[in-house]
Amino acid sequence: MVKGQCLCGRVKFEVSGELGSTRLCYCELCRRANGSAFSANVRLPASSYTLLSGQDVIREYESSPGAFRAFCSMCGSPVYARAASDPNHTRVRLGTLQQDAAATVAAHVWVRSKPGWYTIADDLPQHPQAATQ
Repeated sequence: MVKGQCLCGRVKFEVSGELGSTRLCYCELCRRANGSAFSANVRLPASSYTLLSGQDVIREYESSPGAFRAFCSMCGSPVYARAASDPNHTRVRLGTLQQDAAATVAAHVWVRSKPGWYTIADDLPQHPQAATQ
């Protein structure tokens, strides 16, 4: 069991089971939503994600048709994403998980959108667009 929360602590959740492989996404939407060079996301079975508190402050933004990014309306922290085309999965933002979460970065995706000021300095696979999960 891994716990997570937003910056202000109003949204709290837990994830059961393995975290699986994490993708670092450099697409423009993820960069803008996270204010950084990439977002660190892990795709989980929706049944393994349990919201403990904060339902009343979570807002969802449809960033593209059928793609929803959820964030805390109090502090702005992105907490998860979901896709209408993949209703059995939730994508959790790793920055919201407790520090000792056992996550492993497996690949870089949407590298063709990576900002020029950021350099990837590892040997993990790099995909110009999305990679299959």
